Amino acid sequence: MKGRKNKTIISLILFLLAFSMGFCQEKSTSDNFIFKTEVHADLLFHALAHMDLGNDASNLYSEDYIKNISMEKQKLGIKDSLKNQMDSIKDIFISDSGLRMINFLPFYFADYEEFIRGLRWLATDSKEKNHNETLNSFKTRVMASQKQRDFISEFSRILDNEYQTFYLDYWKKEQGRLAAIKGQFEEFVTTNGEKIFSPIMKKEKKDAVVYLCLSMTRNGRGFGSRNRFGAAIKFPEKGEEFLPRFIMAIHEMTHQFSDALVMKAENIDYSQSSAVAGSEGYRVHMASEYGVIYAEYLLFQRFLPEYLRDYVLYFSDDSDKEAKDKPTEELVKIFKTRIKLSDKSIGSITDYINKL
Repeated sequence: MKGRKNKTIISLILFLLAFSMGFCQEKSTSDNFIFKTEVHADLLFHALAHMDLGNDASNLYSEDYIKNISMEKQKLGIKDSLKNQMDSIKDIFISDSGLRMINFLPFYFADYEEFIRGLRWLATDSKEKNHNETLNSFKTRVMASQKQRDFISEFSRILDNEYQTFYLDYWKKEQGRLAAIKGQFEEFVTTNGEKIFSPIMKKEKKDAVVYLCLSMTRNGRGFGSRNRFGAAIKFPEKGEEFLPRFIMAIHEMTHQFSDALVMKAENIDYSQSSAVAGSEGYRVHMASEYGVIYAEYLLFQRFLPEYLRDYVLYFSDDSDKEAKDKPTEELVKIFKTRIKLSDKSIGSITDYINKL
C-alpha cells in the first residue's frame, strides 16, 4: 500500500480510546463538525518534526520543515538548537513505544498552560490523583519507569523554551496569515462531511472535531472519546489541498469504527499492532489500514460519489504514472485488488455501512 499515505499513526489508538472513554471534556449535543486550532497541539508536532524516528509510521521528521523554521528564526536573530535538543532525547523515545502516546495528549487539554502543567506532573513520581483523568490513566498504564519520567521532564523543558522564545509569536502570525483559507476549508469540510460522515455520527451519537495543525508534516492523528470522533490534520494553505486534507480527516475518524470490525472479523488483537515494517505486529497494522481504506471507499461510493474517483486516485499506486488517464471503472477494479482483506472483514464492513 502507499507508504506515505496509508501509514497513519494508529498503533496505539485503541489504548487511548480505552482510557479516554467517559473523560471527554466537552459533551456532545448533536452531530456537528467542530474545528480547532490550538498552539499546544501544534507545538508538540513542531518539536516532533525535528526528531527523526526512522522507519516508523508515526515519524513526523521533515528536513524541509526544519529548514523553513530555521529561516524564520534567522530573521529574528534566534539561534536554532531545537533539532540538537530533540536528538539528545530521541533514543529513549524510539526505544519506548509507550512514550508515543504523547502524540495524543494535547487533544485532552484546553490550553497550553494546562498541557505543560500536565507534562510536568507526569514527570514527577507523585502518587496523588490529577484532576485530568487522561493524565491519571497515562501515568498508571505508561509512565512506569524513571527513564520515562526523565524523558517527559526534559521534553517539557524543551517545549516550554521553544514556546516562550519563538513558537507562540510564530503561531499567532501564521494563524493570521491563514485565517481566510481556514474559513474556506471549514466550509468545504462541513458541506462534504455532512454528506459522507453524518450517517456515522448519527449512528454512533458523536460529533466530529478536526484539529488543523500547522506543524503536521505528514499523515494525521486519530483520537476519540465517548462523545467525539477526532482527527488532527495538516492545516491546508491553498485550495488544491482541501480534498486531500479532507480525505485524511475522514480516514482518521473512520479508523475509529472500522478497526473494531476488522479486528473482530480477523480474530486478531489490536494491541499487538506495530506500524514498523517487518515487525511481528505489522500484519495487524496493515489489516487495520486495508479495513479503513475499504470502509472509506464504500462511504465515498454511497454518500459522496462526486469525489469517488479522487478518493481512489488518492490511494493509487505511486508507480502508476498513467492512473489519472484511466477510466474510473478500471481504477476501482485495480484499487479493489490491492485491498488484502478476508471475505469476513469485507462482509462486516459492508454490512455496517449498508445499514446506515
